Amino acid sequence: MTCRIMLKQEKCIEPPCPEGIVYPVCVKVKDKDAENNPCEYGSPFLDEKRKPINCSQVDKTCPHGSVCEQDPEIGWSLCCSRCYNPGSCVEVEEKPDRPELCKEDCVLDGDCGAIKKCCFNGCGQVCTDPIL
Repeated sequence: MTCRIMLKQEKCIEPPCPEGIVYPVCVKVKDKDAENNPCEYGSPFLDEKRKPINCSQVDKTCPHGSVCEQDPEIGWSLCCSRCYNPGSCVEVEEKPDRPELCKEDCVLDGDCGAIKKCCFNGCGQVCTDPIL
């Protein structure tokens, strides 16, 4: 049995857990308290001065563990925390036979809910069950 921990603004909201394994899970929670926050999963990545790290859609360079996200309404981009679901992806040896499988369903594990992982399937990124 698994008890999930919800991550929000670098704090964990931990429900009472039954006996078993506990691991963090990224959930799609928009921080409603932060105005002008383009991050889909929580809060912006902060530098050593606790200021949000900017990026651009041209140069998407962000520190390890973050990804560049842009909010078209505000017109600027920030490095946002990247979510990782537990487990690993199946190794792919060749491109799928069916072209309809070559699609971009996700960018981050967080795009796949709390359990599945965003994995390369030989020609695209899709949500798949992880190897635990």
